[in-house]
Order: sequence, then C-alpha cells, then structure tokens
Amino acid sequence: MSADDYSRALARVSVAQIAEMAGFEACQESAVDILGDLLLRYTSQLCGAAHDYAELASRTDVNLADVLQALSDLGTTPDELDAYARLQVWTSKLRMCSA
Repeated sequence: MSADDYSRALARVSVAQIAEMAGFEACQESAVDILGDLLLRYTSQLCGAAHDYAELASRTDVNLADVLQALSDLGTTPDELDAYARLQVWTSKLRMCSA
C-alpha cells in the first residue's frame, strides 16, 4: 500500500467517525470519498502554509504561531476550533448518558 493510499484510507476513517459523531447512521461511499479528499487537501494546505511561515522566520520546525496563522489564512479561527472541540466533547458525553 502506497503512502497516498494509506492517507486516503485514514481520511476516509476520520470522515466516517466525524459523520457518526454528528449523528449520521450511514453515509454513501462516494460522499465519504469526496469528504476524505477535501480533508486531505485542507490538511495539506494547512501544513504547507504553516511550513512556509516557519521558513519565513528562518526556522526549520513549525510552532503554534505558524499553525494559527495558517489556520487564519484558511479562514478558521482558534475560537471556532475551540467551539467545535467543546461541541464534540458535549456530544460524546450526551451519547454516553443515553446509552
């Protein structure tokens, strides 16, 4: 299995888990494929932009400031990530209580 195949497989699993956490009981395979590809593209853009910011600062390692700037470039704020994470924690607790 090539690195690309492995990445696609992991992205598909991630998309399926996110869909399940969002309350979906089933997903069409084509939808999972498309969302997985979008996830890979977004991750690639995010990592590439963070790497570019590290290089601009004459560093070889990416730090949190680089990632936050890259997220901002892609239209995501730390507050949005925090809200999403809190929602996921709340949703999982709710599911555990109802099980």
